[in-house]
Amino acid sequence: MKKVFFAVIILFISCKGNKNGIYSGVFTGEEYICRAQVGGKVISFPYNEGDRINKGDTLIVIEDRELRMAVISMEYEVKNLRIQLKDAKEDFKKAESLYKAAAISEVRYEIAERKYQSLGYQLKSAEAALEAKKENLKNFHITAPSSGYISIKYIKEGEVAMPGTPLAEIVDPDVVYLNIYIPENEIPKVLINQDIRVKVDAFHDRIFKGRVIFI
Repeated sequence: MKKVFFAVIILFISCKGNKNGIYSGVFTGEEYICRAQVGGKVISFPYNEGDRINKGDTLIVIEDRELRMAVISMEYEVKNLRIQLKDAKEDFKKAESLYKAAAISEVRYEIAERKYQSLGYQLKSAEAALEAKKENLKNFHITAPSSGYISIKYIKEGEVAMPGTPLAEIVDPDVVYLNIYIPENEIPKVLINQDIRVKVDAFHDRIFKGRVIFI
């Protein structure tokens, strides 16, 4: 499907110090490209080209079973390390009391201390890894960055997405740009930030205001 264009129009530009000109141009909305951050099989893309979507809607779901299983495994690891750390802390506190009472050697005290510290580091590392995996899970659910319409579907359910590849294009008609085609010899009449007036064939009685943002 082609991109969503509003119309091919006749344009009336107001140029200070110059004669007004009539030019042709094309209206288009703000365009957003949804790209894959991860690779995998697309298991859900229920929208068609031309469908209206809202910002935050889940557009595409990529198979994430392997990562979800890894998250579950990491959750068990974190839980186990927390139990070990709790026991190691109790052992360390006991060893500390006994060492202060000269009931155990310094070596036994240091062993208990190192075990407690080591498990603490392992737990922090595992918790960070778990959070990273959970955060990465979000990349398997591509949401709409803006409200608008699906203008192009680059992939279908059952196909494999690759990281960085475009999956869909969204056009937001609430933010409108107008590409105007001007003869080369008349370009000097147009300036950046210049105010313009646009008259569209479909609305004979209305004049729309705009501003030049790029030449």
